[in-house]
Amino acid sequence: DQAREVYGLDPTALPQGLGFDDRLNFEQNRKGFSFYGSYPWKIWSRFGLNYSFENSKTSAVNPATQDYFSAVRTQENESFITGNSGSFGTFRSRKLIPTFNYNTTDSAMNPSKGQAISLTFEYTGGFLKGNTNYYRPTVEYRYFHPANKRRNTLAFRFMGSHIRGFKNTAVPFYERFFMGG
Repeated sequence: DQAREVYGLDPTALPQGLGFDDRLNFEQNRKGFSFYGSYPWKIWSRFGLNYSFENSKTSAVNPATQDYFSAVRTQENESFITGNSGSFGTFRSRKLIPTFNYNTTDSAMNPSKGQAISLTFEYTGGFLKGNTNYYRPTVEYRYFHPANKRRNTLAFRFMGSHIRGFKNTAVPFYERFFMGG
């Protein structure tokens, strides 16, 4: 529970309407494994490939969460929500993620000049099986420039991603993007 662990808030002490029953919270248990390999290409570039096998069981913590996610459906007649005790069900994800990285920064821990580009394409489901089907391309660009006689560094980062389901399935709610960080 983020409210309790991060902010030290006691949900029972919140004003009426902001208590435990009104927050969206769920529990998740994941089991699985992944393999990753990469190969350097030229001097600053690297190609990689990741395979991931994961089963994820999610369940509602409170009635507000159950009510909200009961409306989240994969298609009109099919839903990830199963059972009658607040269970969302089991998501079986099989992922293949090719990556490309280009990095000319002068330090891995404290860069002061250079740039880095990372491109990934996460493919889940389809011929890999499982009950989730989506793809997620992601691009990240970081730029570092020394400033103030090299005492400071001006840094810029751009990251963009898009996620989309296929085969008439929606993206699982825990993989979606939400405002607020």
